[in-house]
Amino acid sequence: MTPFNHFRVLVSVLCALCFAACGRQESANFVYEGSHSPLQLSGRISLSEFAFGGIGYAGVTSEGEKFFFRLLADRGQAGLRYLYNRGDAQAKAYALVGLRWLAAEDYPSFRADFLIQPGVVVTQSGCLVYHRSPAEIIAEIESGQFDSFHHRELEEKKGESGSRE
Repeated sequence: MTPFNHFRVLVSVLCALCFAACGRQESANFVYEGSHSPLQLSGRISLSEFAFGGIGYAGVTSEGEKFFFRLLADRGQAGLRYLYNRGDAQAKAYALVGLRWLAAEDYPSFRADFLIQPGVVVTQSGCLVYHRSPAEIIAEIESGQFDSFHHRELEEKKGESGSRE
């Protein structure tokens, strides 16, 4: 085998690994059957990553982001509180993004709770997967990094009320 062939094999293997990593699917225990059916929630909510914007090889919207906007549309603040209280670290991060806008008066208590959570939040940007601390996620949320992805949708939900579960 020539050096050029070794290089081709190496590039092929690296490409296959990248496609495999980017092609991961979201997993959550919620029913999401299109925009016209009711959103059903039960038990714990587990999302494989926290991501806004295009992810993976094709730059698709993550299932978590789709779920987040669907939850806002169907349940507003009450849905965000449910997501925070029943979700894993990634779900809590989505909930915090929405709570910062829709429940500014309650956001500090959720924020404080999130900061003492053990472990990391799995995030994805494009094909790259990161493991970030709760403090890093809070800094990104409060810097407004995600605001451009959801400003219009959240503005429509401002003013809705709901109680913390």
